[in-house]
Amino acid sequence: MDACKASASPGLYFLALSALVTGARRGELLGLRWNQVDVEKGEAYLVASVTKTKRARTLIWAGPAFEELHRWAKVDESLVADSPVFPSLKNPRKPLVNLQKYWEIAREAAGDNMRWRDWRHQCGTYLAMSGMNAFMIADVLGHTSTLTTQRYVHMTTESKREALRTVFG
Repeated sequence: MDACKASASPGLYFLALSALVTGARRGELLGLRWNQVDVEKGEAYLVASVTKTKRARTLIWAGPAFEELHRWAKVDESLVADSPVFPSLKNPRKPLVNLQKYWEIAREAAGDNMRWRDWRHQCGTYLAMSGMNAFMIADVLGHTSTLTTQRYVHMTTESKREALRTVFG
């Protein structure tokens, strides 16, 4: 996250944080327009036609991502409602299309081999580790089946140990 924050792309940090916290796919985030976002509530409505599963859903920003959404909305307030939330650096009326260059630079600076989609996996894993059930995790990630969600949740030995200690003392 620190490498994303230090990136030459001013939106990379907010985009990565949004991917982690909302569990949204890269394309869903890059396609977001301000008229889909309720900044005060920290929500964005995705219509069915823009989701992979063709099912509408709501993204929720919480914690530091909610604060960053407010900061980012103020930076972008001069743009009209149908402007992209994550605009191109060359033309702010068009969405960011290719973040690969900035992502690769941030990954290298962090000494990490993380893939972009790993943010979604992290979101699912954090939700599971905090005790959320599979149906909630599937809903957040936009899955139609909890079987798909299983591939996104990576429990650690310590989280399993803690769960068993909670149940069995």
